[in-house]
Order: sequence, then structure tokens, then C-alpha cells
Amino acid sequence: MAIKTDRTDDYIITNLKLAPFGANMAFRKSTFQKVGLFNTDRGRKGMTLSSGEDDDLFERILATGLKAVFLGQSRVHHKVERFRLSKSYFRKWRFQSSSNMAKSNGIPEGRRIFNIPLYLFPQLLRSVLKTIWGYVAKPADEAFYREMIVFHFLGLIHGLYRF
Repeated sequence: MAIKTDRTDDYIITNLKLAPFGANMAFRKSTFQKVGLFNTDRGRKGMTLSSGEDDDLFERILATGLKAVFLGQSRVHHKVERFRLSKSYFRKWRFQSSSNMAKSNGIPEGRRIFNIPLYLFPQLLRSVLKTIWGYVAKPADEAFYREMIVFHFLGLIHGLYRF
């Protein structure tokens, strides 16, 4: 997986929240014949770090009733370039991924201004305040996690506005 996971057990993926993402996947050819290929419009292109092609594929797999399994003992070791370990890289990745998610999926409900549901603005404000508090009173990793939520909302708003 492209991220650390605390789960090491094997389990059937029953919803999108349980689906993995990243570098360690294998599929039968028949899966692609039934649900189609990865949607490359949702993936990385050039300097744009957006993602979501794996979520899209798992969503189609689950919608057709196919079985997907997470194997918790599987591991892949690969080199990661130094620049991909910086906070600025993670900020850019989160922003662009969330922007792409908003453009691809939209957000279906709510009163809007410039195509942005009004309820996103107070959520963004709360996440900014939690981030500030995090940098004052929480461990650095938790504070940065909270900052990623801010970049998620900023990306959503950007993607909806640009859509």
C-alpha cells in the first residue's frame, strides 16, 4: 500500500471506505472486462498530483457485485523520492486530489454560491480553527493531519468553483 495501515488481517472489501489505494493491487483480467479500465482522467498528469482512479475502479467493482479482498500481510517496498516526503508535496497532493474529486464527482446537495455548497464554508472555517489549535496544543503530526483537512476543503471548493 502507498500508506501505512494498522490492519494486518485479511478482509473482504464491502464498501469504498475499506478499499486500499496505491501501489499494491492485482486484478483478474475478467474484472476489467466487466467494469472497465482505470479512468485515467482522474489520475496524475504531468505536474498535477490528483488521484482517484483507484477509488473509481473499486466503486465500479463493488457496484457490480464483484468480490474484492484486502490481504493484510502483503507488502511492497519501493523507493520514494525525497521531494515526495515534504509537507509542501502533501499539501499540493491533498489540494489537487480533492479538487479533482469535486470535478469528477461533484457534491450533490445544498444551497450554493459559485457552485459551492454553503455548508462547506463553515466546515472550512472549523478545520482552520482546529488546525491553529493543533499547532498550539497538539503533537506536530496531529496538527499536520488537521492541516491536510484544510487543504481537502480548499481543494473541494476550488474544484467545484472551477467546474
